[in-house]
Amino acid sequence: MRGLLTVPPVASRPSRQLRNIIDSLHALRATVDFHSFGQVLLSPWLYDERRPVHARMLDRAGTEMRHNMNAVAGRIYSFPGAGGNTMYTASGTMVDWVFAQGQQLRIPTMAFVVELRPVDWSPGFMLPASEIVETGEEVFAATTTLARIVASGEMDAWAAEATDGALALRSQPRLTCPALGTAPSTDVL
Repeated sequence: MRGLLTVPPVASRPSRQLRNIIDSLHALRATVDFHSFGQVLLSPWLYDERRPVHARMLDRAGTEMRHNMNAVAGRIYSFPGAGGNTMYTASGTMVDWVFAQGQQLRIPTMAFVVELRPVDWSPGFMLPASEIVETGEEVFAATTTLARIVASGEMDAWAAEATDGALALRSQPRLTCPALGTAPSTDVL
């Protein structure tokens, strides 16, 4: 089409750098893409309304993350599930890309968008200073919940259960971490 501006995937320098970092990780198992605002967690797919093969795995993790975020200060974060199926479709998201990379490698991967405070346009992107610490604590609750699910092996069990063993999962080497005990060798970004 004449006059149509086409931009290649990962055209910007920051996008390329992030892609290179993710590509360098041998087994990325989880990612969270933080945004402002809306107080909602979303899982893949965002680009269309299909639910992914590991939807039940994502639902369980997202529900735990939401519960732990809500427990911090009583703010209500929702988790409707797959973003494209429940809220809006969006193409080219990091969450869908990372999740798809895991599918290609046959490694179950957790990927979420977390829309942080506030819940609506008022005050929108200008979070009051009085809410910054609690928001950080909510972020910490979400990420530590996700890290625990990945490191404990729960994620692999849920993935196998969710697919009735149909997806042959690539086995992960085990390592010992003083804080978490024995866990799969994983990268969490």
